[in-house]
Amino acid sequence: MKQEARLYQRISYGMGDFAVNGMFTFVSTYLLYFYTDVERIDLAVISMVMLIGRTADAVCSVLVGGLVDRTKTRLGKCRPYLLFCSLPLGLMLGLLFYVPSAGSARGVYCAVVYVLYSIFYALVNVPYSTMLSLISRDNSVRIRYNVFKIAGANLGGMLVTMFTLRAVQRLETPAVSGYTIMAVIVGILAVAGLWLCTGVTKERVQEEQGEKFPIGDFGKVALRNRHWLIFCAVMFISLLYMTMHNQSTLYYAKYCLGYENISSLLLTLTPFACVIVAFFMPGIAGKIGMKRIMCAGNILVVISLIGTWFLEKTLAGLIFCSVLTSIGWAVASSMVFVMIPQLIDFTEWQDGCRPQGLMTAIVTFLMKMGPALSGLIGPLIMRMGGYQASGDAGSTTLFAIRMNYIVIPAILAVTVILLMRYYGLDEVYETVSGELREKQNIE
Repeated sequence: MKQEARLYQRISYGMGDFAVNGMFTFVSTYLLYFYTDVERIDLAVISMVMLIGRTADAVCSVLVGGLVDRTKTRLGKCRPYLLFCSLPLGLMLGLLFYVPSAGSARGVYCAVVYVLYSIFYALVNVPYSTMLSLISRDNSVRIRYNVFKIAGANLGGMLVTMFTLRAVQRLETPAVSGYTIMAVIVGILAVAGLWLCTGVTKERVQEEQGEKFPIGDFGKVALRNRHWLIFCAVMFISLLYMTMHNQSTLYYAKYCLGYENISSLLLTLTPFACVIVAFFMPGIAGKIGMKRIMCAGNILVVISLIGTWFLEKTLAGLIFCSVLTSIGWAVASSMVFVMIPQLIDFTEWQDGCRPQGLMTAIVTFLMKMGPALSGLIGPLIMRMGGYQASGDAGSTTLFAIRMNYIVIPAILAVTVILLMRYYGLDEVYETVSGELREKQNIE
């Protein structure tokens, strides 16, 4: 029987990414700035904190993927993690944006809290990302759910970037930073969204009775899936360049443009574009395929970043290029979480096993190692450029900020385009899907 994708179920599923991406956007966009320009912690210390925290998130993602594959409960494989780990994750988010006012161990405190936050984030994010492969085997159903996943994710990100700076200014008190209060608010909304997703979303794809996948065989299986290996590399590079771009926005607006508040507009453009693009992509994806969608999006990113370099002195030109960058990223990332179940299907078709938790976790690991590396590279480049918090920015510092915001992201986007030339799953997926559906007697 064909599985339906009812509207309230798709909305509830999307609320999960409203929560997850809202937290991700808040941390990836504001944490570095909070530590350097609000708490005035040394850049060298913070670069290590960012690397440790994001690496912990990435490593935990792989471990959680293995747990998901071995989980079997009344609630399913994924929902128990969302139900029980959401509340501690929200608590850790608040503590992440609270730093003791004195003491030599502030860096240690930040690192410990970031690691704890990363553990709980992995315990929520990996099961949530895996859930799409368990909702249905029907690719058209997955695509319809994915529309609301993208919409939810980017509504969460858009609300964060749209209101954070203004909210921080109004919530600021002599005793507590406005960022701390805003983190608590984001955490409460995230927990509510994850619990709603858990209560409504159903896992319908069942393993065959007695099916077990030995982790030791995963490497052999993974290496046989060339499309998945390319996809992993593409996701690592994509998240690296987009995180570098996003975390540099406040610095770019403040020092290069001389107008800090425009950062809210620049940061809001991307999630807004993703929400709009999401509702057009299902029809387009069926006609041109995932590979061309990702390449087209990254080509637009490259063109728009080149335009940003030359037009930043003209406000209208800068905003126009920023809109194009946002649309390019929205297109490039629109089908990512539909591609992952397709890659899982290919492994099942080719090797007779379905390690959806591990495959999703490895992709998630690499997607998180991108931001982890950006947390090291970005501050390093700024330090080499002589950056001083709230100080005068010389020409070398301004060039370093532009490298993080424009040049490196453009180079990495070109790399993604070149890699995607070797991705060939689109050409065989119809055969893969048809044979799997026939095997499972799904009409």
